[in-house]
Amino acid sequence: MEQDQTPDRKGSNAKPSDDPEALDDAVESDTGEDAQNERPRSRRKRARDYVDAAEGTLIPNQISPGKMILVGIVFALLYLLSSDFMTPYITGERSYEQIVSSGTVEEGDMVYRRAVEREFEDWTRIRYEASASASEHRGRITMLVDPVCPYCRRAFDQTQEMVEAGISVDYVVVPTRLSSELSMESAESVYCAAIDERRDAFESEMNEEPYLARECEIANILEVQMERARELGANGTRPWTVLEDGRVVVGHRPMDEWRTILDAEPSPGAELSARPERQPQEPTPELESDEAEESVEPLMGEGELAEDALEDE
Repeated sequence: MEQDQTPDRKGSNAKPSDDPEALDDAVESDTGEDAQNERPRSRRKRARDYVDAAEGTLIPNQISPGKMILVGIVFALLYLLSSDFMTPYITGERSYEQIVSSGTVEEGDMVYRRAVEREFEDWTRIRYEASASASEHRGRITMLVDPVCPYCRRAFDQTQEMVEAGISVDYVVVPTRLSSELSMESAESVYCAAIDERRDAFESEMNEEPYLARECEIANILEVQMERARELGANGTRPWTVLEDGRVVVGHRPMDEWRTILDAEPSPGAELSARPERQPQEPTPELESDEAEESVEPLMGEGELAEDALEDE
C-alpha cells in the first residue's frame, strides 16, 4: 500500500513560506505578546505627537522655571526701553525737568547769585562773543574755570560750538584750592600777563601749554575771587557756570544740554531768594604790566578804580 507523501504541515520538513496561512501563523507566534503591547504604545505616541503639535500654536500650559525667568527678564527690558526713565540713556537727550531734578541746574537764590556774578570785574573775564551768524542769541554765561581741571579743559574745547550756537561765554579763572600749587601758578600766568597777552595766556593754559608771564602779587585777588565762587555755591567744583538770570549749571555739560537749559525758562518761583540782598563789594584793582601802563584807564573803567590803580603803579 502506498504511503501518503503529503508533508505534515507541522512537521520538520514544512516550509512556512510555501503556505500563506502558515506564514501568518509564524508571524503571530514570533511577535506574541510584544506585538499586542506595541499597538497601544504607538497610539499613545501618535496622540502625544498631536498634543505637542497643538501646543506649538497655543500658550503652553507648562513652562519650566528657567523659561519663566527668561520671559520675565525680556518683558522687564521691553518695559524699561519704552519708559521715559531710559530715554536719556538711549537717545542721550534729557528734558529740562530731568536736568534740574538731577542737580545739574540749581535754581535757588537766583537774585543773590546774579548779584554775586556781576562782581567779577571785566578785566578778570576772557570773553568770547556769540557768532553773528547764529540763528538766535541764547544769552551770556559766566564760567568759573581752573586751567588744571580736566573738565574745564573739555568745556573750553567746545567754545567754538557754543558761540556758533548763539552763546556768549565769559571765562573767569578761579583756582579750585589756594593750596594747589599748580592751580595758583596757572592762575598767576593768566592774571599777571600783559593786557594784550591775557587771552593768549588763558588759551595756552587751557590747552596745557604753560605760559610764562611776569611775576606779580596775586594772592589777595585770588582770595577775593574764590570767596565770590563760594558765595555762588562753587565749593571746589569746576567748571561752575552762572546764567544771566542767576541759575547755576554744575560741571561740564554737552552741547545738547546747553541748548536745552538756555532755551528753557526757570521753574515758577525760582527767582525768589531766601538770602538777604547782596551788598556791593569793593572791586579788585586790575594788575597791569609796565609796558601796558598807558592802557590802564580804558580797561579799568572810569572813576576811582582807575585812579587807585594808577596810584598803585
